[in-house]
Parts: sequence; C-alpha cells; structure tokens
Amino acid sequence: MNKDTLKRKHSSLNQSKFISLRLLPLALLILGFLAVAMSIGTSRISGKQLENFGIADALMDIQILTTTSHLWLEESLDGDTNTDIGQILDDINLAIQLAERS
Repeated sequence: MNKDTLKRKHSSLNQSKFISLRLLPLALLILGFLAVAMSIGTSRISGKQLENFGIADALMDIQILTTTSHLWLEESLDGDTNTDIGQILDDINLAIQLAERS
C-alpha cells in the first residue's frame, strides 16, 4: 500500500467517526423523548390500576358483608338466640351503601 491509499482510508475513518459523533446528540434527544413518553404512559396505567383496585376492594367488602349477614340471618332463623339482628341489619345496610358508592 502506498501513502495515498493509507491517507484516504485514514480520512474516511475520521469522517465516519465525525458523522457518528454529530448524530450522538440527536440519538440522545430521541431516547430522552421516548423515556418521557414511557414514563407518562406508565403513570396513566398506574392511575387506572389504582382506580380498578378501589372498585375491586369495595366489591370484596360487599361480598363479605352480605355473605356473613346471610349466614348469621340463617342461624337466627334456625332458632339461635345469640345472634344480634341489629348487627346483621347494620352489615346489610353497609353493603348496600358500598354498592351505591361503587
């Protein structure tokens, strides 16, 4: 290889490095925008999950209140004198209130 060929290869390598260094800020800017977009999307998904969790929690409370009230009411109807009808009605009313709010 002669000197001219080596100079051309060396200058083309320097030029390609220069181009890649010029594109580096643009690549970082694009990655920054993508990171912000992903963060916003994650925040929205998190908010929706929190809302759904509140509804699921209320439904679980309604199920527990109505089930236990039903069982205590059956015990009372079968002649158990230790059951408190007032507590049963309070639990049913609380379940109804939770259902109306959900």
